[in-house]
Parts: sequence; structure tokens; C-alpha cells
Amino acid sequence: RVAISTSGLELMEGDITSMPGQTEGIRAFHFKVSDYEEAKREMEEKGVPLLSDITLGQLREAIYHPDDLNGAMMGLVWYPTDTVMEAIKTKGD
Repeated sequence: RVAISTSGLELMEGDITSMPGQTEGIRAFHFKVSDYEEAKREMEEKGVPLLSDITLGQLREAIYHPDDLNGAMMGLVWYPTDTVMEAIKTKGD
């Protein structure tokens, strides 16, 4: 299950078979950031390695591995539209 707030916070509940040793709880969380490149720089400065940097339409997402963040995958997202789905469906610049 996924919950997305209007302010850009996303929480994802995981399938217990997909995360070894995890029986319940949040599998991943995403934060919408106002400055994507600066947010990635801050994570790098804190020593958290970037796992993946993807673009879907106008959505940018930096993904960080659960092993580096106490067991939950984290994503930093940026999009100029009102919703995630709008951003994904809109062609990038």
C-alpha cells in the first residue's frame, strides 16, 4: 500500500516476503524537495551513497539503499506539477 500526501510525503508498506527479516512496517518513504540537486549534495555530505537517480517524465527521484538508512529505503523527489502522477505523465523539458 502507498500513501501520498499533498505536501509530497510518500509512505510505502512493504510485502513481508520482499524484505528479509522484516515482518511489518514501512518499506520506503519519499520526501518532495524544493531543490533536488542541493538535497542530493546534502545526502552525499552526510556520507549516504546514492543508489539510483531516475527521471520519469518531469519527476526526478534519488533513491538511497535501506542498508544505509536503518532499514528503510528513502527517496528524494522533485516535480513541478501538483501531483506525482501528473509529473510522470508529462514529458520532461
